Amino acid sequence: IIDLIDVVVPDQSEIETFNEVYLIMPKMETTLAKVIQSKQNLTDRHLQFFLYQILRGLKLITQHTLLFLLVDNLFVLSKKEDKPENILVNGADCEVRITDFGLARGVSKEDEVGKPTEYVVTRWYRSPEVMCSAGMYDEAVDIWSVGCIMAELILRKPLFPGQNCFVIVFYLDQLKIIFDTMGTPKDLEWIKTPEAKRWVQKLKPHDGKDLQKVFEKASDKARDLLLKMLTLDPKYRITAVQSLEHPWLSDLHREQDEVTCPKFDLSFEFEKSITTKFGVRHMMYEALTNYKQQEMTKQKSRYIKKKKSHNQDEAGSKKPEKVEEKENEDEDEEEEEEQPDKTQNDTTQE
Repeated sequence: IIDLIDVVVPDQSEIETFNEVYLIMPKMETTLAKVIQSKQNLTDRHLQFFLYQILRGLKLITQHTLLFLLVDNLFVLSKKEDKPENILVNGADCEVRITDFGLARGVSKEDEVGKPTEYVVTRWYRSPEVMCSAGMYDEAVDIWSVGCIMAELILRKPLFPGQNCFVIVFYLDQLKIIFDTMGTPKDLEWIKTPEAKRWVQKLKPHDGKDLQKVFEKASDKARDLLLKMLTLDPKYRITAVQSLEHPWLSDLHREQDEVTCPKFDLSFEFEKSITTKFGVRHMMYEALTNYKQQEMTKQKSRYIKKKKSHNQDEAGSKKPEKVEEKENEDEDEEEEEEQPDKTQNDTTQE
């Protein structure tokens, strides 16, 4: 996940009018979309490294009682075309960062707080249940999206490029493209919308394309993980944790490095003030100010701790330094006698 280095808090005089907020983050070289579109050869090792880091990010924010639906963020629409702009990459070391959580939704599994929205922005990376389960879905949608981007890394083009049209026609078109590739579902229990279920029941059953041939450039283990991510029924789709433990990622998998985050406070999403610009501005101003103060306190604490440690090192090393100085004076006298020989040797060599 991208780091937040600092924030620029609006001036207090602008609290009623400000329209922009600046978040300072590390600079990254490019996006995964540009890497896919480039002529750069992508090896199996590249794919492993990219996917491992993305899955670590998903595990970080979807474990325990916190759920962020990243389908809007990992593969957000640009103004002109669909592409994974919000996965940032450094070309030199292939380091990946997930960024832009502007459309993420928080859902507490423990408290049953929050409800996913049925209409999300990104089309080509949208899981089937988003389109035919009336908002009844969970973090499995993110695994489908990761599967789509993994397929795009292999094919160097989108796997399910649907049409850009109004919602109902798009849903049918997008589902048809998915089923044409993956085959029609045999168990329809996961389809919660009656209209969608009736439409799927009318389709002629088939097994889809030969996926081994479609992904012939992928290794057997990579293909196995990919197909588990693109399982139609979300109940049987592989999770982020299971994906990290998959044999294809065994060389990179280190459970101690795959951390999770504490429970996220979602209460702000249900405050009345968030429904007005006035309320949002005041809530944002308060949040940014608090963050700034917390960071300044942390920096001051780190500075004091560092200075205290430095002073202790100086106090503890004073006496030995004086002893060493006396010893060094004797050594210097001996070295001065030998120095001409070294210089002569150097002159001879020249």
